[in-house]
Amino acid sequence: MYRRIISFITMLSLLPLVIGRHVQPVQTRHHDSRTGPISRQEDSKAVINHHLRLTKTPASTISMLPYESKVLSCQAVGSPPPTIHWLKDGERLFQDTMDSLQTNMEDDGNIDYLSLNGVSQTRSKLFLDCITKRVQGTYTCVAETPYSRSSSDTVLSVSQEDLAVGEPLCLKNKLFGLPPRIYTWTRFRIELQGSDVQFFCRSLGLPKPTVTWSRSDNDTPLENNEKYIILDNGDLIIQNISWEDMGIYTCNAQNAFGLDTALAFLYPAKPNRK
Repeated sequence: MYRRIISFITMLSLLPLVIGRHVQPVQTRHHDSRTGPISRQEDSKAVINHHLRLTKTPASTISMLPYESKVLSCQAVGSPPPTIHWLKDGERLFQDTMDSLQTNMEDDGNIDYLSLNGVSQTRSKLFLDCITKRVQGTYTCVAETPYSRSSSDTVLSVSQEDLAVGEPLCLKNKLFGLPPRIYTWTRFRIELQGSDVQFFCRSLGLPKPTVTWSRSDNDTPLENNEKYIILDNGDLIIQNISWEDMGIYTCNAQNAFGLDTALAFLYPAKPNRK
């Protein structure tokens, strides 16, 4: 936890550069009867330039032994805030406690509909447990915004060596329960003041983890009210953000077998004024 907080403090020093690069005044057009349409900078509004970039991806090839476990990690920065999902051999994956390779589940709502302005960093992990030959294939991390799409492929192979001793251990772990694991979350978000923001925090575990949120300056869990909404999928919505909302928010996913946490930093940006 201490290392995570240090990394967020380092991030704070870089935020002014990020904001200066991506937040720009709105260009509005007006008509002059003598000269025709003209443009000027709007002094009360701002937009953030659209962009998308994968900043962390798994290796292009990975070789595994049977019944080993592997975590594929992917991270994207973009505006509007990017979502991340995974494909196996071109087919959409949904993470599930009992089987990481579900392809017939309903969408878990990994979409931010609230704002098309903010800059955000999203991180996702794909947990592959008790790997067998059927797990091998091409895995694709896909980052998306309404305007852009970026992806990265990883070819995973499993050796022919028979390690049957590993199978009973894998089945035992799934039978008695699994600790929580957060697999998609927001790391930081820069958004214009007055907007609503959505922090991702999706988790799995057996039994299903209970998700709570808190602020770094107060360990008291946040509750649903006119300011905060905690969705059933674990996401946090913060409404009508202001400068007072700046800070680190902690997502806690917990069940009888353990606790997993993720940190998200919010920077409420003030529109440029000329």
